[in-house]
Amino acid sequence: MADRKLKLGEAGPFKFDETLFTAAMPGLNAWEPLASGALKCNAAAHDAFSVFFGEWQHFVTRRVEANMALMQQVAQSKSPEAAWSAYAGFWQKLAEDYGKELSTMTELASDATRNMAAAAQSATEKAGASAFPSKAA
Repeated sequence: MADRKLKLGEAGPFKFDETLFTAAMPGLNAWEPLASGALKCNAAAHDAFSVFFGEWQHFVTRRVEANMALMQQVAQSKSPEAAWSAYAGFWQKLAEDYGKELSTMTELASDATRNMAAAAQSATEKAGASAFPSKAA
């Protein structure tokens, strides 16, 4: 057999090009608005959860640092009253921090829900408009 290099669009006796796939599956174009909308919704969810979990990670880091600081304060206490004061301050700060974090996380979750719902609604409207062009006008 002779060394013969295949030309672009050839593979042995068969010719492959984009018309093979688009002609064989014309219905795939109908799914484009749905796929595009799903990607937009997914992107909105990804952004929302990134912010949400980033905030949680920062909160946990702050709380672990506060826990370590408590251990140092208790270890350096010269009297039972000083240790008691360190514990009391720790628990007050803990309650404040968790209350603020609950508020922050609730706000982030509502923002995420609002953004994902807006993305889903926009995608649904776009898919409906492209599926039924007469209704878009």
